[in-house]
Amino acid sequence: MVRALGCPIIEEIDTELAPLDAFELLRNKPFSFFLDSGMDPHKLGRYSFIGSEPFLVLKTRGSNINSIQTGVRKRFRGNPFDTLDDIFATYRLDSSDSPVPFIGGAVGYFSYDLCHFIERLPGTAVDDLKLPECYFGFYDLVVAFDNPQGRVYIIATGFPELRETERIERAAKRLNEVKDKLANTPSSGTRATLTPLSPSTEQVTLKGGFAHKEYVNAVDKARKY
Repeated sequence: MVRALGCPIIEEIDTELAPLDAFELLRNKPFSFFLDSGMDPHKLGRYSFIGSEPFLVLKTRGSNINSIQTGVRKRFRGNPFDTLDDIFATYRLDSSDSPVPFIGGAVGYFSYDLCHFIERLPGTAVDDLKLPECYFGFYDLVVAFDNPQGRVYIIATGFPELRETERIERAAKRLNEVKDKLANTPSSGTRATLTPLSPSTEQVTLKGGFAHKEYVNAVDKARKY
């Protein structure tokens, strides 16, 4: 049985900063992210989440797994899903009431090619981009905006510390650092709007990987499968 640790530190802060203002402070930090729950391109969704500087970064290609944690690089072979399962089992918190649905953790992507760890399928695609098949940052601090309510929270878990005293100390330190940074930054006054991008005038030539008839046949085969 995996034992969960305590709860994260969650503090609501008083700020006039818009989500994009806050992201400007962190966007040049390693592995910064901006997640928004919106579907309308001209306004923000219910929640906006911002973070940077994950305590652990994991990327994989096939069975080759690379991780970086507190400056220490590791390379090993294994199943990416098993590795992720071990990480999630290690960095667990007790269930807690939170005003927002995301309090930190993994942000990244799974690629289609991870399907080969689940079922046997032919590998016919050309790997022309050479991207990792699995790439995640594990974040111990998140700035969360509840946009309709006009409320802003900082959530800190204190990971990768696992001893409760050290974990809480790290969480409080990280939270105060970010809170001070947000407090000393003026607002742009654009709290709940996004500026639409101007259409590009650059000419782009698209080239398909196979003929139209081959594409139709491939789609038909996939639908039947």
